Amino acid sequence: MMDPADLPAEKRNKIAWIALDTENLTLNGEDVGVFNDLSIPSNHQPNQWLVLSPDGREEADELFAKLAEGGQILYPLEEQAFAEFYGRLIDRFGIGWDVMK
Repeated sequence: MMDPADLPAEKRNKIAWIALDTENLTLNGEDVGVFNDLSIPSNHQPNQWLVLSPDGREEADELFAKLAEGGQILYPLEEQAFAEFYGRLIDRFGIGWDVMK
C-alpha cells in the first residue's frame, strides 16, 4: 500500500480510489490525477465511472447500445480474460460507464 507521505503535499488528502456497490451498479471514482497527471482536460475522460453489471449478455448489449447513443465508445462490449464481457464508454452527457459481468 502506498504511504500518503510519499505523495506530493497537494495530493495527500485526495481519494485514490473509491467503489460504492449496489446489486447491479457500482460507482467507481477517484480525485483527478492522484497517481499521474493524465486527467481532465488532457485526456477528456471523467474521473468517475458507473459500473453496470447486468444479469446477461442480451441485457448488457441493450444497455450498452442505449448509453452509447451520442456518446463515445472507448472499449466495445466484448469477452475479456477478466470478465464474461466488458465495455467502456462515455455517454452523451460526459458520464463514464463500464458494462461488465
